[in-house]
Amino acid sequence: MLNQFIFIGRIAKTPQLITTQNGSSLTRFTLAVRRPYRNTNGSYDTDFVQIVSWNKLAERVADYCGTGSLVSVKGRVQMRQLLVNEDKQIWVPDVVADHVTFLKLNKISTDGTPEYDEEEIGFETSEEVAAVNEFLT
Repeated sequence: MLNQFIFIGRIAKTPQLITTQNGSSLTRFTLAVRRPYRNTNGSYDTDFVQIVSWNKLAERVADYCGTGSLVSVKGRVQMRQLLVNEDKQIWVPDVVADHVTFLKLNKISTDGTPEYDEEEIGFETSEEVAAVNEFLT
């Protein structure tokens, strides 16, 4: 059996580090991933994948990634049970990052945010920019 994915994309919102009740570090972030083919209009669609990272990896993602960061994420899908109300439970998938590779990072500024060359933080097409702006609003 194999439960594995690899995504390369840009972080759509700055990841926020959360500490759980048992003391574990958790970071949830959204990765904008361009589809590898053009749609009927001749442009590329972008998927926004919700990803979770844990412990040391969560701390590194929160420390070194910001909006527009280009990363490679390798991980797995894991099901999580949620209690909707007292008598109903549902299962939801979590996309869990096992490895995050930071791509094209130039340096970290004095306030701790990543800095990139201007051409490195831009998306490939105006459609991707529009998709990210729509998602962020």
